Amino acid sequence: MLTLVLQNVSTLLIAVCAIASLLVYGAARAQAPVEHRGMWLLTGTALGTLALVKGIHGALGIWAYAAGPKTAIWANYMAWTPAFNHSRTLLLLAYCIILAHFSVRPVPFSRRYYRGALAAMAVAFLMGAGLGAMEPRYTALTHFTAVAQWDVVELLVLLGTLMAALLGGRMDRVLWSLLCVYAMSLAFNVLWFAASSRADIAGQWVPRPWVLQAVRTALYAGMALLALYRLRQARGGRSVPPLAPGSGGYRTSLSG
Repeated sequence: MLTLVLQNVSTLLIAVCAIASLLVYGAARAQAPVEHRGMWLLTGTALGTLALVKGIHGALGIWAYAAGPKTAIWANYMAWTPAFNHSRTLLLLAYCIILAHFSVRPVPFSRRYYRGALAAMAVAFLMGAGLGAMEPRYTALTHFTAVAQWDVVELLVLLGTLMAALLGGRMDRVLWSLLCVYAMSLAFNVLWFAASSRADIAGQWVPRPWVLQAVRTALYAGMALLALYRLRQARGGRSVPPLAPGSGGYRTSLSG
């Protein structure tokens, strides 16, 4: 039960972070380059989708927990869990690639670019769902190993994205810090899932399930606080510069 409670609290924190990120896009219109605002819009979109999918998955988890482990509801929940997990991972992997591309390429942030980013994230989401649906029967060894492997890929791409954003100057320092906190959560995920993949092997030590959710909750709370801080700065008319001094980004306007 503690694991389920923490899981749903973390989902709520992601939703708060997503909403604040979306609001930054409009609130910072007067003082921030459209590239910086566009990064927040993409972040809010990706995290909002993540929160929605996690929320559905969490609600199904509560239903399955209430029904019991020997019911059809539980069996269906476990069967669909890989699709839920991998769809979220590939969604955020696509998001990181999009941010990296936008950081290093002098392309304008326009409605067309945003629609293209949405399409790319949707395709990645569906690919992840398909990948999960094709996964062999759910076991700790098969699924947790796969999750750890994909999280390593996402972490490496995110680290590259952070470097690209640092050099490109098209992301403000608060969002960069928020993504650093997210990178910490990915690093912990890799360690936790790698250790938990041995849960079905007798005599192996594995971490408690609630530990992952507790650490996630703390880190997602940090992300939400950073997004709320940036929203407060935007509403107060205060600008937030990029990390690299003197890099103002590639200024454009949001057009079709």
